[in-house]
Amino acid sequence: MGANDEDIGEIIQSVDRNKDGRVDFEEFVHAMTRHLGEDKKSRQQQDPHRSQSYPPSRRCSFHEEDKLEQCFKTFDKNGDGYITIQELKEVMTRLGENLNGHEL
Repeated sequence: MGANDEDIGEIIQSVDRNKDGRVDFEEFVHAMTRHLGEDKKSRQQQDPHRSQSYPPSRRCSFHEEDKLEQCFKTFDKNGDGYITIQELKEVMTRLGENLNGHEL
């Protein structure tokens, strides 16, 4: 089951800080580091003895930013520097993801 247009729209809106209807690389990095921080917080709650490596407010290292840029390019199908609703939907559907507006 793939993602529907409403879910994709909600995801874009939640990440689109300048409200232009697209996600640029800066917005993508912000969303991903926030997501990594939330994921890390969840893992910390499950195992409080685990070391902390992705606090929500930290900046990315050059290596991590390079990985994020590669990931961003996977979504930015036309290479214009933005992820549109259609591009996000295509990639997530191809991956078999059924997204809702609270995910990303």
